Amino acid sequence: MEEESWHIPMPLLGSAFPVGNCRKYVEGFQNEGDRAIALGEYYYFTGKAEMAARTVEPYLDSKEMAHAMSAALICTFANLSRGHIHLAQFAMKEVSKDLPALGREDAPAESRAMAAMISTASAVLLHLPISAELPLEEYIRYLPTGQQLWAWYLLAHKAYLAENYERSLAIVDMALSMYREIYPIAAIYNHLVAVMDLMSLKRPEAAKVHFREAWELAKPDDLIQPFAEHHGLLQGMVEIFFKKAEPEEYRRITEITYTFSSGWRKLHGLQTSKNVADNLTTTEFTVAMLYNRGWTKKEIASHLEISVSAVKKHVEIIYEKLNITDKKQLKEFMLQ
Repeated sequence: MEEESWHIPMPLLGSAFPVGNCRKYVEGFQNEGDRAIALGEYYYFTGKAEMAARTVEPYLDSKEMAHAMSAALICTFANLSRGHIHLAQFAMKEVSKDLPALGREDAPAESRAMAAMISTASAVLLHLPISAELPLEEYIRYLPTGQQLWAWYLLAHKAYLAENYERSLAIVDMALSMYREIYPIAAIYNHLVAVMDLMSLKRPEAAKVHFREAWELAKPDDLIQPFAEHHGLLQGMVEIFFKKAEPEEYRRITEITYTFSSGWRKLHGLQTSKNVADNLTTTEFTVAMLYNRGWTKKEIASHLEISVSAVKKHVEIIYEKLNITDKKQLKEFMLQ
Protein backbone atom coordinates (compact mmCIF):
# COMPACT_ATOMS: atom_id res chain seq x y z
CA MET A 1 0.00 0.00 0.00
CA GLU A 2 1.54 3.32 -1.02
CA GLU A 3 1.85 5.72 1.85
CA GLU A 4 0.69 8.67 -0.25
CA SER A 5 -2.76 7.06 -0.58
CA TRP A 6 -3.22 7.58 3.17
CA HIS A 7 -3.42 11.33 2.74
CA ILE A 8 -5.58 11.87 -0.33
CA PRO A 9 -9.35 11.70 -0.94
CA MET A 10 -10.77 8.61 -2.66
CA PRO A 11 -7.76 6.32 -2.15
CA LEU A 12 -9.31 3.30 -3.89
CA LEU A 13 -10.17 5.29 -7.01
CA GLY A 14 -6.48 5.99 -7.52
CA SER A 15 -5.14 2.57 -6.53
CA ALA A 16 -3.35 0.03 -8.71
CA PHE A 17 -4.84 -3.18 -7.33
CA PRO A 18 -4.81 -6.62 -9.00
CA VAL A 19 -7.96 -7.09 -11.06
CA GLY A 20 -10.27 -9.47 -9.21
CA ASN A 21 -8.80 -8.61 -5.81
CA CYS A 22 -10.39 -5.26 -5.08
CA ARG A 23 -12.07 -6.21 -1.79
CA LYS A 24 -8.95 -7.93 -0.51
CA TYR A 25 -6.92 -4.87 -1.43
CA VAL A 26 -9.29 -2.64 0.54
CA GLU A 27 -8.84 -4.80 3.61
CA GLY A 28 -5.09 -4.24 3.36
CA PHE A 29 -5.29 -0.52 4.19
CA GLN A 30 -3.51 -0.13 7.53
CA ASN A 31 -5.13 3.13 8.65
CA GLU A 32 -8.69 2.60 9.95
CA GLY A 33 -10.06 5.76 8.37
CA ASP A 34 -8.46 5.05 4.98
CA ARG A 35 -9.80 1.50 5.10
CA ALA A 36 -13.34 2.73 5.87
CA ILE A 37 -13.24 5.29 3.05
CA ALA A 38 -11.88 2.71 0.60
CA LEU A 39 -14.62 0.29 1.67
CA GLY A 40 -17.22 2.99 1.05
CA GLU A 41 -15.74 3.48 -2.41
CA TYR A 42 -15.84 -0.26 -3.02
CA TYR A 43 -19.51 -0.40 -2.09
CA TYR A 44 -20.28 2.58 -4.30
CA PHE A 45 -18.43 1.30 -7.37
CA THR A 46 -20.13 -2.10 -7.01
CA GLY A 47 -23.56 -0.47 -7.02
CA LYS A 48 -24.30 -0.69 -3.29
CA ALA A 49 -25.20 2.94 -2.62
CA GLU A 50 -26.91 2.33 0.71
CA MET A 51 -23.90 0.53 2.17
CA ALA A 52 -21.51 3.11 0.71
CA ALA A 53 -23.28 6.02 2.38
CA ARG A 54 -23.63 4.25 5.72
CA THR A 55 -19.96 3.27 5.75
CA VAL A 56 -18.58 6.78 5.23
CA GLU A 57 -21.18 8.96 6.98
CA PRO A 58 -19.28 8.84 10.32
CA TYR A 59 -16.37 10.57 8.57
CA LEU A 60 -18.29 13.59 7.29
CA ASP A 61 -17.09 15.62 10.27
CA SER A 62 -13.64 14.03 10.49
CA LYS A 63 -10.75 16.29 11.42
CA GLU A 64 -8.72 14.56 8.72
CA MET A 65 -9.47 16.60 5.58
CA ALA A 66 -8.95 13.66 3.22
CA HIS A 67 -11.46 11.53 5.10
CA ALA A 68 -14.06 14.28 5.38
CA MET A 69 -13.73 15.22 1.71
CA SER A 70 -13.94 11.60 0.59
CA ALA A 71 -17.00 10.93 2.74
CA ALA A 72 -18.73 14.01 1.34
CA LEU A 73 -17.97 13.02 -2.27
CA ILE A 74 -19.16 9.45 -1.77
CA CYS A 75 -22.31 10.60 0.03
CA THR A 76 -23.11 13.08 -2.75
CA PHE A 77 -23.14 10.41 -5.45
CA ALA A 78 -24.44 7.55 -3.30
CA ASN A 79 -27.42 9.61 -2.16
CA LEU A 80 -28.31 10.37 -5.77
CA SER A 81 -28.70 6.62 -6.27
CA ARG A 82 -30.71 6.35 -3.07
CA GLY A 83 -33.05 9.14 -4.13
CA HIS A 84 -32.09 11.15 -1.05
CA ILE A 85 -31.66 14.44 -2.84
CA HIS A 86 -31.50 16.66 0.22
CA LEU A 87 -28.77 14.47 1.70
CA ALA A 88 -26.87 14.76 -1.60
CA GLN A 89 -27.24 18.54 -1.41
CA PHE A 90 -25.97 18.51 2.18
CA ALA A 91 -22.94 16.44 1.14
CA MET A 92 -22.25 18.86 -1.72
CA LYS A 93 -22.24 21.72 0.76
CA GLU A 94 -19.73 19.81 2.88
CA VAL A 95 -17.47 19.48 -0.17
CA SER A 96 -17.76 23.15 -1.12
CA LYS A 97 -17.15 24.21 2.48
CA ASP A 98 -13.63 22.75 2.51
CA LEU A 99 -12.59 23.58 -1.06
CA PRO A 100 -11.53 27.20 -0.39
CA ALA A 101 -8.98 26.02 2.17
CA LEU A 102 -7.65 23.37 -0.23
CA GLY A 103 -7.42 25.77 -3.15
CA ARG A 104 -6.19 28.98 -1.52
CA GLU A 105 -3.29 30.69 -3.29
CA ASP A 106 -0.74 30.00 -0.56
CA ALA A 107 -1.73 26.33 -0.22
CA PRO A 108 0.72 23.60 -1.34
CA ALA A 109 0.51 22.65 -5.01
CA GLU A 110 -0.72 19.18 -4.04
CA SER A 111 -3.61 20.72 -2.11
CA ARG A 112 -4.56 23.02 -4.98
CA ALA A 113 -4.37 20.06 -7.35
CA MET A 114 -6.89 18.17 -5.25
CA ALA A 115 -9.18 21.22 -5.17
CA ALA A 116 -8.86 21.49 -8.95
CA MET A 117 -9.81 17.83 -9.40
CA ILE A 118 -12.81 18.01 -7.08
CA SER A 119 -14.19 21.28 -8.47
CA THR A 120 -13.74 20.01 -12.04
CA ALA A 121 -15.51 16.76 -11.14
CA SER A 122 -18.52 18.69 -9.84
CA ALA A 123 -18.68 20.92 -12.91
CA VAL A 124 -18.21 18.06 -15.40
CA LEU A 125 -20.14 15.21 -13.81
CA LEU A 126 -22.92 17.07 -12.01
CA HIS A 127 -22.99 20.15 -14.27
CA LEU A 128 -23.03 22.05 -10.98
CA PRO A 129 -19.91 24.11 -10.22
CA ILE A 130 -19.43 24.27 -6.46
CA SER A 131 -16.54 26.74 -6.41
CA ALA A 132 -14.22 28.65 -8.70
CA GLU A 133 -12.79 25.97 -10.95
CA LEU A 134 -8.99 25.84 -10.77
CA PRO A 135 -7.33 24.85 -14.07
CA LEU A 136 -6.89 21.11 -13.65
CA GLU A 137 -4.50 20.98 -16.61
CA GLU A 138 -1.99 23.10 -14.67
CA TYR A 139 -2.15 21.07 -11.47
CA ILE A 140 -2.61 17.50 -12.68
CA ARG A 141 1.10 16.71 -12.34
CA TYR A 142 0.90 17.29 -8.58
CA LEU A 143 -1.70 14.55 -8.09
CA PRO A 144 -0.76 10.99 -7.11
CA THR A 145 -0.46 8.73 -10.15
CA GLY A 146 -3.84 7.01 -9.91
CA GLN A 147 -5.67 10.27 -9.33
CA GLN A 148 -3.85 11.68 -12.36
CA LEU A 149 -5.40 9.00 -14.54
CA TRP A 150 -8.88 9.81 -13.25
CA ALA A 151 -8.19 13.53 -13.69
CA TRP A 152 -7.38 12.84 -17.35
CA TYR A 153 -10.80 11.21 -17.58
CA LEU A 154 -12.35 14.42 -16.23
CA LEU A 155 -10.51 16.49 -18.84
CA ALA A 156 -11.55 14.06 -21.58
CA HIS A 157 -15.16 14.23 -20.37
CA LYS A 158 -14.94 18.02 -20.35
CA ALA A 159 -13.76 17.99 -23.98
CA TYR A 160 -16.59 15.57 -24.80
CA LEU A 161 -19.15 17.99 -23.33
CA ALA A 162 -17.67 20.70 -25.56
CA GLU A 163 -18.30 18.30 -28.49
CA ASN A 164 -14.55 18.13 -29.14
CA TYR A 165 -14.63 14.36 -29.50
CA GLU A 166 -11.28 13.93 -31.28
CA ARG A 167 -9.49 15.88 -28.53
CA SER A 168 -11.28 13.90 -25.85
CA LEU A 169 -10.30 10.63 -27.49
CA ALA A 170 -6.69 11.79 -27.80
CA ILE A 171 -6.61 12.58 -24.07
CA VAL A 172 -7.87 9.08 -23.24
CA ASP A 173 -5.38 7.37 -25.57
CA MET A 174 -2.54 9.40 -24.10
CA ALA A 175 -3.63 8.80 -20.51
CA LEU A 176 -4.04 5.03 -20.90
CA SER A 177 -0.58 4.73 -22.45
CA MET A 178 1.22 6.83 -19.81
CA TYR A 179 1.19 4.48 -16.84
CA ARG A 180 2.83 1.09 -16.47
CA GLU A 181 0.59 -0.17 -13.67
CA ILE A 182 -3.13 -0.84 -14.09
CA TYR A 183 -5.42 1.44 -12.12
CA PRO A 184 -8.66 -0.44 -12.76
CA ILE A 185 -11.30 2.06 -11.63
CA ALA A 186 -9.67 5.10 -13.22
CA ALA A 187 -9.01 3.09 -16.39
CA ILE A 188 -12.66 1.98 -16.60
CA TYR A 189 -13.78 5.61 -16.58
CA ASN A 190 -11.30 6.50 -19.33
CA HIS A 191 -12.42 3.63 -21.54
CA LEU A 192 -16.06 4.63 -21.11
CA VAL A 193 -15.49 8.25 -22.14
CA ALA A 194 -13.68 6.87 -25.21
CA VAL A 195 -16.83 4.89 -25.99
CA MET A 196 -18.85 8.11 -25.70
CA ASP A 197 -16.47 9.88 -28.10
CA LEU A 198 -16.41 7.10 -30.67
CA MET A 199 -20.17 6.72 -30.66
CA SER A 200 -20.51 10.47 -31.19
CA LEU A 201 -18.10 10.09 -34.13
CA LYS A 202 -20.24 7.21 -35.47
CA ARG A 203 -17.46 4.66 -34.99
CA PRO A 204 -19.35 1.92 -33.13
CA GLU A 205 -16.88 -0.89 -33.86
CA ALA A 206 -14.01 1.04 -32.27
CA ALA A 207 -16.32 1.97 -29.40
CA LYS A 208 -16.99 -1.72 -28.77
CA VAL A 209 -13.25 -2.32 -28.28
CA HIS A 210 -13.07 0.23 -25.46
CA PHE A 211 -16.32 -1.00 -23.94
CA ARG A 212 -15.02 -4.56 -23.90
CA GLU A 213 -11.77 -3.46 -22.25
CA ALA A 214 -13.69 -1.54 -19.61
CA TRP A 215 -15.84 -4.58 -18.84
CA GLU A 216 -12.83 -6.89 -18.63
CA LEU A 217 -11.45 -4.61 -15.90
CA ALA A 218 -14.81 -4.27 -14.14
CA LYS A 219 -16.38 -7.73 -14.20
CA PRO A 220 -13.98 -9.62 -11.90
CA ASP A 221 -14.67 -7.13 -9.07
CA ASP A 222 -18.28 -6.34 -10.04
CA LEU A 223 -17.48 -2.66 -10.63
CA ILE A 224 -20.74 -1.91 -12.43
CA GLN A 225 -21.48 1.61 -11.15
CA PRO A 226 -19.50 3.45 -13.88
CA PHE A 227 -21.55 1.69 -16.57
CA ALA A 228 -24.79 2.77 -14.91
CA GLU A 229 -23.57 6.35 -14.48
CA HIS A 230 -22.74 6.62 -18.19
CA HIS A 231 -25.55 4.44 -19.54
CA GLY A 232 -27.26 6.98 -21.78
CA LEU A 233 -23.98 8.52 -22.89
CA LEU A 234 -22.76 5.09 -24.00
CA GLN A 235 -25.52 5.23 -26.61
CA GLY A 236 -26.69 1.63 -26.77
CA MET A 237 -23.52 -0.24 -25.78
CA VAL A 238 -25.02 -1.52 -22.54
CA GLU A 239 -27.94 -3.00 -24.48
CA ILE A 240 -25.70 -4.52 -27.14
CA PHE A 241 -23.31 -6.19 -24.69
CA PHE A 242 -25.61 -7.21 -21.86
CA LYS A 243 -29.29 -7.40 -22.78
CA LYS A 244 -29.09 -10.85 -24.35
CA ALA A 245 -25.68 -12.16 -23.31
CA GLU A 246 -25.75 -11.18 -19.61
CA PRO A 247 -29.37 -10.40 -18.69
CA GLU A 248 -28.74 -10.31 -14.94
CA GLU A 249 -25.96 -7.75 -15.34
CA TYR A 250 -28.22 -5.78 -17.67
CA ARG A 251 -31.00 -5.81 -15.07
CA ARG A 252 -28.69 -4.60 -12.32
CA ILE A 253 -27.08 -1.89 -14.42
CA THR A 254 -30.45 -0.68 -15.65
CA GLU A 255 -31.85 -0.63 -12.13
CA ILE A 256 -28.92 1.48 -10.89
CA THR A 257 -29.23 3.71 -13.96
CA TYR A 258 -32.86 4.52 -13.16
CA THR A 259 -32.19 5.43 -9.54
CA PHE A 260 -28.94 7.31 -10.17
CA SER A 261 -30.25 9.21 -13.19
CA SER A 262 -33.48 10.10 -11.43
CA GLY A 263 -31.56 11.46 -8.45
CA TRP A 264 -29.10 13.32 -10.70
CA ARG A 265 -31.88 14.99 -12.66
CA LYS A 266 -33.83 15.95 -9.56
CA LEU A 267 -30.71 17.50 -8.03
CA HIS A 268 -29.92 19.30 -11.26
CA GLY A 269 -33.48 20.58 -11.52
CA LEU A 270 -33.46 21.87 -7.95
CA GLN A 271 -30.13 23.62 -8.43
CA THR A 272 -30.70 25.13 -11.88
CA SER A 273 -34.44 24.98 -12.67
CA LYS A 274 -33.51 23.67 -16.13
CA ASN A 275 -35.50 21.04 -18.02
CA VAL A 276 -33.86 17.62 -18.18
CA ALA A 277 -35.34 14.45 -19.67
CA ASP A 278 -36.44 12.62 -16.53
CA ASN A 279 -39.29 10.32 -17.54
CA LEU A 280 -37.75 8.22 -20.31
CA THR A 281 -36.90 4.54 -20.07
CA THR A 282 -33.24 3.62 -20.54
CA THR A 283 -33.96 2.45 -24.11
CA GLU A 284 -35.87 5.63 -24.91
CA PHE A 285 -33.03 7.73 -23.51
CA THR A 286 -30.54 5.81 -25.66
CA VAL A 287 -32.65 6.37 -28.78
CA ALA A 288 -33.03 10.04 -27.85
CA MET A 289 -29.25 10.42 -27.46
CA LEU A 290 -28.53 8.81 -30.83
CA TYR A 291 -31.29 10.71 -32.62
CA ASN A 292 -30.08 13.94 -31.05
CA ARG A 293 -26.58 13.18 -32.37
CA GLY A 294 -27.77 12.98 -35.95
CA TRP A 295 -28.14 9.21 -36.32
CA THR A 296 -30.88 8.25 -38.75
CA LYS A 297 -33.67 5.94 -37.61
CA LYS A 298 -32.25 3.25 -39.88
CA GLU A 299 -28.78 3.62 -38.33
CA ILE A 300 -30.23 3.48 -34.81
CA ALA A 301 -32.20 0.36 -35.68
CA SER A 302 -29.10 -1.37 -37.05
CA HIS A 303 -26.99 -0.37 -34.04
CA LEU A 304 -29.55 -1.50 -31.43
CA GLU A 305 -30.56 -4.55 -33.48
CA ILE A 306 -34.24 -3.57 -33.55
CA SER A 307 -36.62 -2.69 -36.38
CA VAL A 308 -36.92 0.76 -37.91
CA SER A 309 -40.60 0.78 -36.97
CA ALA A 310 -39.59 0.18 -33.32
CA VAL A 311 -37.24 3.17 -33.47
CA LYS A 312 -40.01 5.30 -34.97
CA LYS A 313 -42.32 4.26 -32.15
CA HIS A 314 -39.67 5.13 -29.56
CA VAL A 315 -39.22 8.57 -31.09
CA GLU A 316 -42.97 9.17 -31.02
CA ILE A 317 -43.13 8.19 -27.36
CA ILE A 318 -40.10 10.37 -26.54
CA TYR A 319 -41.72 13.40 -28.14
CA GLU A 320 -44.99 12.68 -26.38
CA LYS A 321 -43.38 12.27 -22.96
CA LEU A 322 -41.31 15.44 -23.34
CA ASN A 323 -44.18 17.35 -24.96
CA ILE A 324 -42.03 18.39 -27.92
CA THR A 325 -42.38 18.20 -31.69
CA ASP A 326 -38.90 18.37 -33.24
CA LYS A 327 -35.16 17.69 -32.84
CA LYS A 328 -34.35 21.27 -31.88
CA GLN A 329 -36.60 20.97 -28.84
CA LEU A 330 -35.16 17.54 -28.04
CA LYS A 331 -31.65 18.99 -27.78
CA GLU A 332 -32.78 21.27 -24.96
CA PHE A 333 -33.65 18.23 -22.83
CA MET A 334 -30.56 16.17 -23.56
CA LEU A 335 -27.72 17.22 -21.25
CA GLN A 336 -24.77 15.81 -23.15
